[in-house]
This record gives sequence, C-alpha cells and structure tokens, in this order.
Amino acid sequence: MQFEDLLEELESRRTFEEVCKEQNNEVECIGNMAYDDGDLYEFLQKLGVTSADFGVGYAVIYTSKGRIYELPYEERPNRFGNDLPDETVLFFYKDEIYDVTECYINSADDFTKYNLTVPEAYKKDFQNLIKNECDAILYEIECIIDTHGEGTQKESDARAYEKLLRNILKNIE
Repeated sequence: MQFEDLLEELESRRTFEEVCKEQNNEVECIGNMAYDDGDLYEFLQKLGVTSADFGVGYAVIYTSKGRIYELPYEERPNRFGNDLPDETVLFFYKDEIYDVTECYINSADDFTKYNLTVPEAYKKDFQNLIKNECDAILYEIECIIDTHGEGTQKESDARAYEKLLRNILKNIE
C-alpha cells in the first residue's frame, strides 16, 4: 500500500484508524485523527512517504511517487498533563488533503519536470505578481523574526520560508 492508496481508502469512507488496524500498525489514532509520534512516521514510511515538513496549519507530505500533499494538523494540550509539551495531531480527512505537487516549484527545472508553462504574453505579469507577493511575504517574515527573536522555532521556520522565497525570486528574474 502506498500513500495514494491510503487516499483511495479514505475516499471510500473508511477512516484512517480502520486502515491502520487492517495494516496491523500501532498508530495512535481516533477516526481520522492521528497523534504525531514514531509509530505514525513508521507507518507513513511503509506507505512510501519520504519526508514530512510542518508549515502553518498544514503538514507537507512528500511521497516516493514524486507527489506532494498537504494535510491539516494542530497543536493540542497534552492528554497526559498540562506540565507536558503540547501534542501534534494530524487530520486524515480526505476532503482536507490536497495534492499540491504543482504548487511546489523551486527551480526552473521544476517547470520542465511538471510540464508547466506560462504563455509568453503573460510571463512578465506572472513574474511581477510572484515578485510582489514574495516581497510582501518576506516583509512579514522579517516582522515575525523581529517579534519572536533569534534562536526561536518561529525564527527558524521563518528563515526556512525566507530561503525558499529567495530561491523562487532568483529563478524568476
């Protein structure tokens, strides 16, 4: 079974929990909610997930088939006590899992790889739009860093997004 097969199972109204039980996995889940732990990562690896990154409200899943998906997650108070760190819960609701492969363009090579083209008449407008949006986001990133300070997790996340945006800007100029 691959991650894409899991999506088909969820489409047929089965829950993530039912699929995990059928696959004899010890993932801690309730219905379509799964707790982020080693068992979940082990199961996802068996499904061909090569890596997972956490953005703002969505986890980004990369599969061995070259697909990229986003699924929602949230931080919740720890079930075992307030003195423990919050827990991350991922949501495997089929209608909230998005195939975003074509949205993750990191270089000019990706345009060729995914067969994406922009009509020549719109290319300059498209480049200006991306540049303006990236500039606005880069400003917001600097505000986040100024607010939360150096060495924090938010600063680290913001720097990762900044690097991605700068790479995108470099490739469209």
